[in-house]
Amino acid sequence: MVHRTTTRGLDRLVNFSDAVVAVAVTLLALPLIDLVEEGDTVSDLFRTRRVEFVTYVLVFLLMILFWIGHHRFWEKVSDYDVTLIWLNALWLLSMSLFPVFAGFDIERGPEDGQAVAYTALLGALFFVRLLMMVHLYRHRDLRAADVDDDDLWVAGEVFLVVSTAVVAGLIATWPAQTKILALFGPILGAYHVLRRRRLQTP
Repeated sequence: MVHRTTTRGLDRLVNFSDAVVAVAVTLLALPLIDLVEEGDTVSDLFRTRRVEFVTYVLVFLLMILFWIGHHRFWEKVSDYDVTLIWLNALWLLSMSLFPVFAGFDIERGPEDGQAVAYTALLGALFFVRLLMMVHLYRHRDLRAADVDDDDLWVAGEVFLVVSTAVVAGLIATWPAQTKILALFGPILGAYHVLRRRRLQTP
């Protein structure tokens, strides 16, 4: 029996993915609600829970960046198969864990092992997206008509995976140093600069 896909099926897959990310982003705010005590004012909350708010904003922005990359991937897709469905499910599973890890940070503060958990999560997201890009690279029939090999930029995804492996090595050496996670800022910045320059190259 031949498995047939439809445009409606692709739209539902993309909409489902967006919905999962939206729910995950919403759940990210729940630990902040639990921090509000009776009689607290907004200024009290910002003054006493500044670290928690900064954590929330940083994780929120990181999730949005991942969603933007995921959105751009699906813009290159005109069809899908079972493999792409399951790879997408793995990516969504990783995204859904962001509120869990962030919740520990917001409620208890940074702990030993937290940097390892975040690095593993980011590594999983980058690696699964690499697999999705490679799958699309190998299956031209799944791509949009105007998407060629250069548009997929698999090398950029490899750069993110290798960079995450380097950060993981540093954290394995100094597991208590959660500040090592700040390296992902320059890594993501370099990725987007290279991507922008690549798009501008005729």
